[in-house]
Amino acid sequence: MKKTISLLTILLFVIACKQPKKVDLLIVNAKVYTVNDSMKKVNSFAVKDGKFIAVGNSKKLSDLYEATTIVDAKQKSIYPGLIDAHCHFLGMGLVAQKIRLEGT
Repeated sequence: MKKTISLLTILLFVIACKQPKKVDLLIVNAKVYTVNDSMKKVNSFAVKDGKFIAVGNSKKLSDLYEATTIVDAKQKSIYPGLIDAHCHFLGMGLVAQKIRLEGT
């Protein structure tokens, strides 16, 4: 019986000591606008292979993930996925009226 309890105790310690998952980038101490259905604001996110792995609290994500690069955003705002598709509509319209023969 003592062996069983000892083995269960050791197994419990091994399971409890999980290694943090590796990610490429961890952003902490930020104001992140998730732009999901609830428009939730968080202060940290983790990225691996160019994809978001997790969003949430800086402390929690720092405990869960080990990052190659950690960036302290110093409470600055981050808008993931925001792309500025900048153009001047008059100029764009005039260019669209011309025939372009490049590569013919």
